[in-house]
Amino acid sequence: MISAELSIRTESRSRAWTRAITATACLVALIQICLFGASRLFPRASGPHSLVVSEVTALAIAELITVLAVYGLLRAESRSLQDLGLWQRATPLSWLLGIGLGLLTAFWGLSNPALHLQSRLGALLDPSPWHLYSALVAGTAAGLCEEIIFRGFVMQELAAAGHSRWVQVLGSAFLFGVAHAGLLRSGIMAGLLVIVPTAVLGALYSLIYIAGKRSLMPVIVSHFLNDPAVIPWIFLAVASRLGH
Repeated sequence: MISAELSIRTESRSRAWTRAITATACLVALIQICLFGASRLFPRASGPHSLVVSEVTALAIAELITVLAVYGLLRAESRSLQDLGLWQRATPLSWLLGIGLGLLTAFWGLSNPALHLQSRLGALLDPSPWHLYSALVAGTAAGLCEEIIFRGFVMQELAAAGHSRWVQVLGSAFLFGVAHAGLLRSGIMAGLLVIVPTAVLGALYSLIYIAGKRSLMPVIVSHFLNDPAVIPWIFLAVASRLGH
């Protein structure tokens, strides 16, 4: 009897990890495919701002397709995105932590000397069309799609398989970091350096998700506060370097 229960639990956990890793792998593959397509439509000669717009659009498309695939899987199992925490009520503490983290990471990101920004406030309020578009698309796509995938889907799969909260947090954080490793196309070492801080940020999002009783809303807002502020300038710095 005990052996049978252990076998069922092992099978359940193997299935959960397979689904979580598959979702991450699909996202990574789609990102690379969409970025490749963007590089053909908008070559480097078109200028760094056009490259940023094309790449942010490519990422948004890849993330949206992945979320649609997750949604289709949920529907096939008579579940919905609300079961992952979308639109669910959160705790006041999770809102406080989420908003605080979003503002902190945005400020820290804009303070990166590698971005060569003359003013953090000027970067935030830049009215250029490329910046407004990139900020809106990056914030919406990443804030919504990535949280549905890595906090909602991955963590719920691991929870349903009986994994502890710490395994859920660390597993989600690791996959979140891996998914970002190839975004900037700056080589293997640079990709590895992206994994660690992104995974740490993912772990913080995961803790806020748990603190909010598995509501996605605080982490979506937290993510949205960070990415529109930082992502356009990170991509611009990389595009400018690639253009030289």
